[in-house]
Amino acid sequence: MRDSVKYTSVCNVLVEFSGQRWLNRLADLQDGKFVVPNIDDDLMKVFSNRDKLYTNNASLTEDFVGLWDWKASPRDTDMTKDYVTSEQRMDIRPVRVVPLSGVYSLSDLKKSIVNGVSSHRYICDTMFCYEEQSGRFVGVLCTSDQLQFDVKIRLKDDVFSLPRYRFRESDVLVVRSMRIMRAAYMGSPEGYELIRKPDKAIKGMILRRATRANFKQIVGGSKADWRNCVTLLDGICDETLYEEVASVTYGTPEEAKKLVDGFIQRAKTLFSEDDIDVETLALIVQHHDGLKRKCEAIAAQQWKKDHEAELAEV
Repeated sequence: MRDSVKYTSVCNVLVEFSGQRWLNRLADLQDGKFVVPNIDDDLMKVFSNRDKLYTNNASLTEDFVGLWDWKASPRDTDMTKDYVTSEQRMDIRPVRVVPLSGVYSLSDLKKSIVNGVSSHRYICDTMFCYEEQSGRFVGVLCTSDQLQFDVKIRLKDDVFSLPRYRFRESDVLVVRSMRIMRAAYMGSPEGYELIRKPDKAIKGMILRRATRANFKQIVGGSKADWRNCVTLLDGICDETLYEEVASVTYGTPEEAKKLVDGFIQRAKTLFSEDDIDVETLALIVQHHDGLKRKCEAIAAQQWKKDHEAELAEV
């Protein structure tokens, strides 16, 4: 009697014309490392020799790459044949490695992933890298949800900082047409790379906090006195704002505060007149002539409305 076999394997999802999903077995997990499975093309593709695994998960996206526990057991009717059960693992995320040609610096690397990289669409965490020295690479790690997988693979607009790693060619496993990191866990990065200025993120954070409720609570509700928005900004730019900025830049709150201060100084070119209501952010208004004129006009209109009776008597 043939025994059941169990494996944990990196697979990419294949979708047949009928819609049936299959898991294409790329590598097996052994002792915390990924290794190439020993598959003999001259033998039946059953049990340990399987190169494709059955899955009943119809929601899987084609070209998605993940990790699955699977078991092949002998069939009751024919012990030489097997049936497969599989379950996706969520605790380990395989990392694809994409070396970029014509890239020789971190600056070039960052520009490439922002503009888009031409490569096969494998949907998974991806290490974009370049060869710094012979056999030695520098890369930035992107999670799959930080990437857009279209004609090109590019970094999403709301990603501002990425972890940076250095590794050797021997750390990479080549499986068919794909490269993946041998280690199941990447460990701590050597640092973080600021990919783009976080002005857009800071602007959104400030706008989300600049609500009418905040204005009324902090200032007292006087629309006309727009200069009191300085107090509103003071109330918005507390430690939680710096912590939120730090979370998208992978920096410290102190570094985030410097970014916010720099953002305010550049606010004239970052905000349009329709971005915010009149009762917000006097520090920004002071650096934006258009917003200042808008606030003054609305303040004058409100003053006239508040003094309609006195003006009618004049």
